[in-house]
Amino acid sequence: MLVIGLLLVCGMIHTSWAQSITMGCTQVTENGDVNIVWPNNYSFPAGYTYQIFASTNRQGTYTGIGNISNPQTFVHHANSALTQQWFYYIEGTDGNIIFRSDTVGTIVLGITNSGKGSARLDYFAPYQPLAKPFTVYRGLTEEALAIVDTTSALFYSDTTHYCGEMLTYQVVVADNRGCNFQSSPFSDMYSDFLAPDIPTLDTVSINPNTNHIEIGWDRPKDEDLIGYIIYIFKDGIWDDVDTIFGAENTFYIDTANSADEVQQYRICSIDTCRNASPLGDVHHTLSLSANPDKCDSSVVLTWNAYENMPGGTTNYHIFASENGDPFVQIGDVAGNLLNFKHEKANTSSNYTYYIQAYNSQNQFSSSSMKTDVVFNRTIGYGNSLLRYVSVKDNDHVEIAVYIPDSIIYHQISVYKSIDKNSFSLLDTKSKSPNLSTYTFIDTNIDVAMEQCYYFAAATDECDVLFAYTDTVSNIVLQLSDAAADLINLQWTDYEGFINLDCYEIWRQTQSETTLSYLDNTQSQEYADNVWDYHESGAKFKYQILAKEDHGNPYGFEDISYSNIVEAQKDPNNFIPNTFRPNSEIEANRIFKPVLSYVDADEYHFIIYDRWGQMMFETTDLTEGWDGTVKGKPAELGVYSYVITYRLNEKKMYSKYGHVTLIR
Repeated sequence: MLVIGLLLVCGMIHTSWAQSITMGCTQVTENGDVNIVWPNNYSFPAGYTYQIFASTNRQGTYTGIGNISNPQTFVHHANSALTQQWFYYIEGTDGNIIFRSDTVGTIVLGITNSGKGSARLDYFAPYQPLAKPFTVYRGLTEEALAIVDTTSALFYSDTTHYCGEMLTYQVVVADNRGCNFQSSPFSDMYSDFLAPDIPTLDTVSINPNTNHIEIGWDRPKDEDLIGYIIYIFKDGIWDDVDTIFGAENTFYIDTANSADEVQQYRICSIDTCRNASPLGDVHHTLSLSANPDKCDSSVVLTWNAYENMPGGTTNYHIFASENGDPFVQIGDVAGNLLNFKHEKANTSSNYTYYIQAYNSQNQFSSSSMKTDVVFNRTIGYGNSLLRYVSVKDNDHVEIAVYIPDSIIYHQISVYKSIDKNSFSLLDTKSKSPNLSTYTFIDTNIDVAMEQCYYFAAATDECDVLFAYTDTVSNIVLQLSDAAADLINLQWTDYEGFINLDCYEIWRQTQSETTLSYLDNTQSQEYADNVWDYHESGAKFKYQILAKEDHGNPYGFEDISYSNIVEAQKDPNNFIPNTFRPNSEIEANRIFKPVLSYVDADEYHFIIYDRWGQMMFETTDLTEGWDGTVKGKPAELGVYSYVITYRLNEKKMYSKYGHVTLIR
């Protein structure tokens, strides 16, 4: 029992030594051999002999392939290690007991070449579980291998960007034991036929300062990018504008194409193998049009929507420059609106506008083409003159307005008021070529009772009034109470003339057919003694004329007429009872009533003989009977007479009497 215990103890000691024997790392060579290597500072336990066993199946039958006494590189001429995984372990023995190391395998690398610039690497793990991940190397030569990536997977997909180059791959595991497991280097010809990613245009914009089109985009992630091709849509096809070399060059200024018309652009990227990406989204410049309304003092701006801005267009900024001053923002509208009204614009100024599509999240912006607005509004300027306001035909008022033909205006209008405060439009006349004086008629007025006020003004092309005249009223003439042979006149002042010469009084008796000049005055009242015309009839007509002096700046000497009034005096008569046709006194030769202010319009004077035969008849107030009948002297004797005339509108006056003719 004691011996057995000692043997067990010794066995345990040998087992401890066996566990300290570590298998090295396998490294497959290009010819299919397998090199087994250990770290430089590693050594086997002394006093043992060591043999390496190999198998193509981890669980299969292992065959001894050689002895090794100290850690050194051991070469297994496996030949098939390029395509077949081999497994290895070491047995150590002191002649009695056999001790075994761990089992490791080779890394067998298989590569599938797509022929389109990509490679699929498949490989086996040298043992499980791995302490460290696989490291993939790649290079143009075996000596220039560089790390591509690390992975824990048993495969790796690599995209190459070489244009017809022999590439070498190798898979390595850097083990904790201090050595590297390596696959054999695997070389093949690779060419990149894969198109790079499409660059994303952020904006196509017009620089408002240079008026050039500026294009910006995002750089794709492809490592082998060498540049970009910019295309423009011309004559129904996409034509290249320019090629930009340099993957980091993501901005371009197009100076060859006009910014004054809508231009459409697309862009693609190119790699080192001259593979080109598909064309990206279409971006176009913004077109801006302006519709000015000079009479509304506004400008309506419209534009086309900016499409394909990354993240969408959130709003549009509106900018304006007045008379060449720096641009300032005058408005902002939502991204779904395509118009803006610039109100209260100064129509005497010139404006330049542009709008800017904007994405607030990405802070992308695209400016439109500029558009100019010149209102060309003719502001009404100049003077007009209300020449006169005058009563015509004792029925209506005529207003004469003078405006020089040289003044630019649209219409001339006359306004009327009955209280000099609230005016309304009377009439309007359009400008007539070569006409300077326009006459207007007001028939809606009682010229004998109403004093109305008038002024005139011109309108410009926007119907804005200018060139106001003074306010002028018609002359209203009226009668006032008068005694005996006086007729009192009063009239309103006329303020229309710059220099009023005087008021002329014109009169017409009942025996006259027209008005004639009577007198003039500077005042607005006049008393007329009509005794000298008491036999001319009962009615007297009057009219006032306001006359302009020589001081009118336009050379006019106009007249304003008042209404016509009619005064009627109370009639009176004296009729003699005898007359002598051959009297030496002329007044006694004619038989005629002595009449004062008798209405001449309905006067009738008849003489009859004693038998009722009419001897004389007249309707003329100034005519009497000379005592003859048909040119022959009438007989002496008594004759009867009848006199009739109108007293007033309702009554007629009749007088019957006798007269004696003597010789």
